[in-house]
Amino acid sequence: MKHKSLEYSDIVKFKKDLFKAYMDNHLIMDCQNPYLIENPEDMVEFLKGYVEAPDSLVVGILDNKEAICYGYLIYDNIRIVDVKTAEVHIAIAKEIWGKIIRDLFKEMLNGCFFDILYAQVPQNACRAIGMLKHLGFKKTGYIPKALPYTNSKGETKLYDLNIFVHERGEV
Repeated sequence: MKHKSLEYSDIVKFKKDLFKAYMDNHLIMDCQNPYLIENPEDMVEFLKGYVEAPDSLVVGILDNKEAICYGYLIYDNIRIVDVKTAEVHIAIAKEIWGKIIRDLFKEMLNGCFFDILYAQVPQNACRAIGMLKHLGFKKTGYIPKALPYTNSKGETKLYDLNIFVHERGEV
């Protein structure tokens, strides 16, 4: 496994892989989110905004031959003053969930440019929360009842939005 910064041409090349990673993570967007990502072309348009933004960076998670892209990590709202910070968004295909991706993310954190990373995760995204905790992120707060999700019974409920932070050197 390896990771590299993605350009627009990479997103077009891996659009089916990136869309699959997005679909494997159904809690990325709440049920009232205005972004409709229903196919690989929508995925290209969605990620294009991050690739072209001056304060974002999209990193692809690739196999060693760079033939398959198993997902992406977005560093968004990048700020560089005395401390370098960014918000992270992650979507990874089910095929590499677990130890494989945790080990890669640990490696990425150890070599990370940023001093502080933060993530906003809905309380019902238990796997994402578990991974963040395993990587050394700490819950620093939450916004109560901020995101609507439809549960397996077809009921729409509001869930808290948890805020997790990782500071360099803390694991």
